[in-house]
Amino acid sequence: MALTTLGGLPSEWYVFRTTLLNYNVIPGFEELMVRCIQEEKREEEQEMPMPKGPPAAFSSHAKKRNNSGTKSKGKVGPKGGRKG
Repeated sequence: MALTTLGGLPSEWYVFRTTLLNYNVIPGFEELMVRCIQEEKREEEQEMPMPKGPPAAFSSHAKKRNNSGTKSKGKVGPKGGRKG
């Protein structure tokens, strides 16, 4: 039943099929269905449009970096010396 399911997958899933068959052990039908569902979710997530602007992780990192540079320990005078 697992081989029939693998044979019925669309041609776009050739990498998924090849990967499963390279394990030398064909998973049972239940496990195959779980993996197919995971693959389908992964493909759907890749097709979703990215939000505009930088990803949240990058913007958070940039904010931390920008804020850390604004803290100075003293004011710089006109000739580069420190004011007290």
